[in-house]
Formats: sequence, C-alpha cells, structure tokens
Amino acid sequence: MKATRRVLLVALLPLFVSQAQVTLATVVLSETEFSSVQSTVLSSTPGASLVGYQSAAGGNPGAYFRSDGTTSVDEPMYLQTNLNIIDGLSFDPSVQGAIDTIEFKWDQRWFNTVGDPGFVIRMAIVQDGTAYRVSGVFSRRDTGWLDEVTMPFVPSYFTPISGPGSTPDFTSSGGRIDFGFVTDFGAPWSSGTGSQSFGLDNYIATLTLVETPIIPEPSTLLVWSLLAALAIGSAAYRRKR
Repeated sequence: MKATRRVLLVALLPLFVSQAQVTLATVVLSETEFSSVQSTVLSSTPGASLVGYQSAAGGNPGAYFRSDGTTSVDEPMYLQTNLNIIDGLSFDPSVQGAIDTIEFKWDQRWFNTVGDPGFVIRMAIVQDGTAYRVSGVFSRRDTGWLDEVTMPFVPSYFTPISGPGSTPDFTSSGGRIDFGFVTDFGAPWSSGTGSQSFGLDNYIATLTLVETPIIPEPSTLLVWSLLAALAIGSAAYRRKR
C-alpha cells in the first residue's frame, strides 16, 4: 500500500502540470435593440419585395428587427434575399484571439401571414469583404416568440454568398468579423402570392476561443521542481528503510 501511494504522488504531479497549462475562454456578442442594421439586397425577383427595419415595440420584449415581405409571384423559390449586418457587433481574431467555434442563438416569430410564400432565416458573418451564411435553415412558423439555437460552427460550415472569399479565417491572422443574419423571403418548398412578416430578437453569438498555452512564472516552475524532487527523494528514502 505504501508503494502505491508513492507512485501516485509522483504520477499526479505531471498530470497537474499538464492540465494547468491551457485555458479556454468564451466571448458573447449580443443585440436586443437593432437600432442600426445595414441591410443589403443580395438577390431579388420582379414582383417581390422584402424590407427590414427596427420595430420599437412588440419584441421579446421591447424593440426587435422586423422584415415585411410581399409577392405577386407564385413560384417555389427564394424571391428576395437580404443580408443584415448589425452595426458595432464585431470581433477581430488578429487582436482579440483566434476562434475555435461560433454558436448562434435568437428569438423569432411570424406575423401577418397572407398566402404561403415562405420565410427563412440564417445566421451570417462578413469578413474581408465576403459575406458567409451558416449551413441549415430556420423557418418555424410560430405566432409567438420562440428561441432558436445552432450547433457550434467551425469555418467549414460557413458558405460564401457574396464577395471573393471561400472560407472565413478564424485564426489569429484573420481580419475583423462582423455579425448579422440573412433573411430569405420565399422558399423552394413553398409557393403562393401574398405577404408575410418575420421578427427577430435577442441575437446572441457565442465565440469559443482557441486554447492558449499559459507559460508559468519562473517561481511557479521552481516550486513544481522542488515538489517533484521532494517526492522522488521521499520515495528513495523509504525504500532504503
């Protein structure tokens, strides 16, 4: 039993040292007012329109971002796609640290549906002049506020939708990332003339940063070395006895 305790003491020290050398951090970016959102039309079909703006009341709670779509086109397709970037909601990996994953969360609801043209929302980022959206669509048709949350996305899950880039750069060499979302009025699985309104509130992007090694202070290294020497010396002394 004594030998078991001596081996355990010496074995636990490297384990403690190894676990103490990494740290993991998260950064949370959020928007609840949507007072300044830059909306850009990426594609549109004649006979359809999609307008996004801040609505001062009726959110979950308070202000929210509202999109109103109308169409006279009865086609199963995306009739208009808007990119909406939230002013001031950004993160710079080259300054603030490399990103491992990005997870999105928000509240959404439907308003004033006439007909069945469809509505889709996807989370988006812009980096170095290229806009990217995440894979997957979110189009639940609920008349009350419901929350949505995505999986944690790595760069390969982002698809370019405008600009020269192919994949966002989450490393410490990457440029500033601006955050927002894409609204699609109409959908390939839905058709019909009419109008639909969509609300988005409580936008949250959670960034998990890359593990960063912690270099111990010289005094800490000295303490670890003394502890290791003491453990080994104690074991040798007991064997002689």
